[in-house]
Amino acid sequence: MPALISAIASAIYASLVTVDSYQSELQDIFPAMVGNNGTTNKIMGGLGRNASSQAGYQLFGIALTLIIAIGGGILTGAALKYASFRNLQKDEQHQDEQYWEVPALESKEE
Repeated sequence: MPALISAIASAIYASLVTVDSYQSELQDIFPAMVGNNGTTNKIMGGLGRNASSQAGYQLFGIALTLIIAIGGGILTGAALKYASFRNLQKDEQHQDEQYWEVPALESKEE
């Protein structure tokens, strides 16, 4: 959740960016917002975006990241839920003795 909140906050701040507030640092922080003067490589920026379109691109990135994360989680959950994927019987589940050194249970005499 902190990452989602910070991503939304970055989109809000990107919508408020002006050239006057960042001056020469605008190229370092938001390279795509720098005007395309023919000398800047399009891969490194210089697309001439305005603040609202930059915020839109950042919101699109958030949405795409969430879709990929949720889709990956659903696929992983479905694969783990598939019965033949695991070879453990129901009574063997959650027994750590097969894979870990577990201390023996000691009975306390009172």
